[in-house]
Amino acid sequence: MGNVIELRKSKRAYVEEIEKYIIDTGTVTFAEIERQWPDLFGGGVSVSFPAFQENNIYLWFDFTEQGADVLEQIRQRGKIKSLPTDRFVYLLDGRVPDVPVATSMRKYKTPRWLPVCFSRSNRGDAL
Repeated sequence: MGNVIELRKSKRAYVEEIEKYIIDTGTVTFAEIERQWPDLFGGGVSVSFPAFQENNIYLWFDFTEQGADVLEQIRQRGKIKSLPTDRFVYLLDGRVPDVPVATSMRKYKTPRWLPVCFSRSNRGDAL
């Protein structure tokens, strides 16, 4: 279980700010989100999609509980989509998790990372 810390603003404010940032920027990585909103990170919570988590595949690591909730609210609103990307995009952003990359959709014994980026969603292709 991750740490719960007091946020500087409401979860809704974070959701709206992050959605706007992604829409205005075009394509955004977790590394950029972590840099812009560091108070959502540092709690030890890993995020994934349910089917991926069953296979020990994660999208990003070290959220706070509130940060993971913010990401889930963004997913539910459907304005943002996630797309697979190359780990080199994260190298350029200066932050790569210390976890091997998932190379296929299968069950892994140890955690694996699936690099994704975020962009504006068209109808029907949300996060």
